[in-house]
This record gives sequence, structure tokens and C-alpha cells, in this order.
Amino acid sequence: MHTCCLRDSSISAQRAAGKARPGNFVVLTNTSTSKRATLEIEDLGQADALLANRELLRKIAIRYSREGRMADLSQGWGGWLGRYHVAIHEHIQPQLQNRSRTQTER
Repeated sequence: MHTCCLRDSSISAQRAAGKARPGNFVVLTNTSTSKRATLEIEDLGQADALLANRELLRKIAIRYSREGRMADLSQGWGGWLGRYHVAIHEHIQPQLQNRSRTQTER
């Protein structure tokens, strides 16, 4: 698990609301416009529990598939992040098979 220490009001607000706790899997997305940078925080809950949440993994796999992010899963990570990538990859396979079947039927 990689830990970073950022000072941002949105992180403080999340922590005050009981989110972004140690041990949670948190996705940080930095978006910027011409006037302002914004840090979006998505707290997916307890990291170990996430690996057992088949419905959430399926939703993440669909999002990865739509965004063309399958290459992100093949970076050979170890530890928890490696287990997460394996779990997402297992849920992406049916998405890819359905897409392939649809294209061959056309």
C-alpha cells in the first residue's frame, strides 16, 4: 500500500465526515480547469472488504473497460494492489467476452 501525505481541504473534509480512514481504499483524482484544480476523493471503504465485494468489483471492471484502462491492470503490482488488480481483471473478462461476441454477431 502506498501512502501519501497531501494537505488539501477536501481531504480534511472527508476525514471529518469519517471517510478516507486508514485501511480504506481511496481513489484520488486530480482534475483541473483553466481557473482551478480540484481533488476528487472516492472512498471505497475497507480495502480488504473491497476484494470480497463482487458487485462493486463488477462496477469498477465495467468502468475500467469503458475507459480502456485494462493496461492499468497488467503492471505486475504485488501486495494488496496486486490482489485488487487480479480481482478487477477477473471481472473484466466477461465484459470483454460479451463485447467480442457482440462484434462477431454484427
